[in-house]
Amino acid sequence: MSQLDILSRIEWKLDTLMRLVRNLGATIEEEINVMSAALDQAIIELQTELENNTSVESSAVTLIQALATQLQAALNKNVDDSAKVAAIQAVVSTFKTNDAALAAAVVSNTQSPGATPAPAPAPTPADTPPVQ
Repeated sequence: MSQLDILSRIEWKLDTLMRLVRNLGATIEEEINVMSAALDQAIIELQTELENNTSVESSAVTLIQALATQLQAALNKNVDDSAKVAAIQAVVSTFKTNDAALAAAVVSNTQSPGATPAPAPAPTPADTPPVQ
């Protein structure tokens, strides 16, 4: 085998490797684009769910407060039956406790507007998918 033949084989192998690297780069770029689009969609879905939850939680607090107010108003009307008064007062107290608990849970699980979220933990080798 002549030196020219050897150089030609080396050149062919290098060309083949370069094609493979370019194809791999294009595949990686496509995967990044797909993952980026999926991440963007997940963010939109999370934002929508957060808005829905915030609305539901606010509605629940409003409902509980309204029910407690209505029951207290009924209790304040000169009811003569002490057993009924005690029962209504217990319900009012429960509503107020639930209202406070729900409001506290919402506050403790709501990030303040200026705060930055904690970074996600780095993936462990077990979390990292195998390279194909």
